[in-house]
Parts: sequence; structure tokens; C-alpha cells
Amino acid sequence: MTRAGDIRQLTIDITAACEQLDIDGLQKTQQQLDEQMMAADFWSDTENAQKVSKQHAAVAKRVDYWTGMRRQADDILELAEMHDASLEQEINEQFDTLSAEFARAKRELQLNGPYDGHDVLLSIFAGAGGVDAQDWAHMLLRMYVRYSETQSVSVKTVVQSSGEEAGIKSVTLELTGGSFLYGKL
Repeated sequence: MTRAGDIRQLTIDITAACEQLDIDGLQKTQQQLDEQMMAADFWSDTENAQKVSKQHAAVAKRVDYWTGMRRQADDILELAEMHDASLEQEINEQFDTLSAEFARAKRELQLNGPYDGHDVLLSIFAGAGGVDAQDWAHMLLRMYVRYSETQSVSVKTVVQSSGEEAGIKSVTLELTGGSFLYGKL
């Protein structure tokens, strides 16, 4: 049996999230940035052009993600309201996938601090504690690097100081390319 009530509620929740994020306002911002980028003299000030391009990419990514999710929810609801038993399994699979994606996206909605959407400079220092502390600092480094790999985040070592026997004394990493990277870390 299809879960039309659940699908309807998911559609309402996604629409509410889009309103909370002001996706319509972001679409207007995206159009304004598009117009700025199409100006003939846009690249004459490269520093400003890079800033505008980066802002445009971030806005476009968010708008595309949430409008796509809203459109997908509407499509699933439309299929469910057809009451076609042959589509029931497909509808349920699509609903489960979209529900899981929305649950993940809802966690990101909680990250609304002033720096949550920024890239990260991460420093780890062994401090006092000798070899054990240096070994622990190295384990932390490996954990952050592996987490970054699973999230498709770019990791660049800025500076690293190795320990005499094992581990590291300190390391500074630059993490870029993830969504809400600072907030998550």
C-alpha cells in the first residue's frame, strides 16, 4: 500500500523548509548575480569577479538542491494520487530515498551560524604528554582526513611538524569544498 499521507506530509515539510530558507529570494539573488556576471566589464576587477562567482555558485547549488527536492516530492505525490498498484513499489522506493535525503538535509538546516558555511583551517597540537600525545594527535589527523575523504572534501596540509619517535607535534590543514564544513566540524 502506498503511503500517500506520508508522502503528502513530506511534501509539506520540504515546502516549509524551502520557505524557511527563502528559496524564492535566493532565486532572485541568483538572477541578479547572473546579470552581474554577464556584464561586459565583469572580469575587469578579477577580485570582485571571483567573489561574485563564488557567491553565485553557492546560491545556485542551494537553489538547485532544494527546488529539485521539492519537484521530486511533488512528482512522487502525483504518482501516489494516481492509485496505480503497478507503481506502488517504485513510489515507495522513491519515497524512502527522498525521506532519507530530507532527513540529512534537515540536519544541515540546523547549521545557521555566521561561519557554518565556510571552509576550515584545522590545527591539531600534541601539547604536553610526549610520545603518547604525539601519537594521539596523529590518530586525530587520520580521522579528520578519512572523514574528509568520505565527504568529498579537499584536504591540503599547510604545515606539519613530526614527532621525534612517533606521531606529530602539530599540523594545520586546509579543508575546502564541503557544504557547511565549519558547522559540521
